[in-house]
Amino acid sequence: MAIDPASVDWANARRASYLVRQSFRYEYPEPIRNLSHRLVVIPPARFGDQTRLWHDVSVGLDGARLENRSDRFGNVIFNVFAPQVPATIEFVAEVSVERRAAEPNRLADGWLSEGYLLEPSALTAADDAIMRAADDLATAAEWGLPLAD
Repeated sequence: MAIDPASVDWANARRASYLVRQSFRYEYPEPIRNLSHRLVVIPPARFGDQTRLWHDVSVGLDGARLENRSDRFGNVIFNVFAPQVPATIEFVAEVSVERRAAEPNRLADGWLSEGYLLEPSALTAADDAIMRAADDLATAAEWGLPLAD
C-alpha cells in the first residue's frame, strides 16, 4: 500500500517502514558462459537508526545459483553463478527496512573516518567528463540543495 508522503505528519511520526524493490536486467548480444556476478544491494541488519526487517534476492534464469555472505560492514553480498545465459538475466532484490524516531541516528564510532570508505576505487573514481561536469556545475549554480537539484 503506497502512502502519499505529503499526507504524513512527519514531525509526529514515530516510525517509518519502507519496502524497496529493485530489478537489474542485463542483456547480452550473444550467449555467455560461466557467469559470475556479485550484487551488493542489501544493507546491514542495522545501520544508524535503520533496521533491516526482511530481504530477498531472486534470479530469473533456470540453472542459476545464488550464494550469500556478509561483508565487513554487514551488507549482504549475493554471488550469482550461471553456466549459461542465452540472452538476458534479471535479478530482483527486495528489502524491508524500518526507521524509528526514538532511536539515535548514529553510526558506529569511527565509521565516517574509515579511509576505505573515503577513497575512490577504480570503479568509483571520477573520470575527466565527470570532473568537467562538476566544475561547470560549481561555477554555474548555488551550493547546497539548489546545486543538487
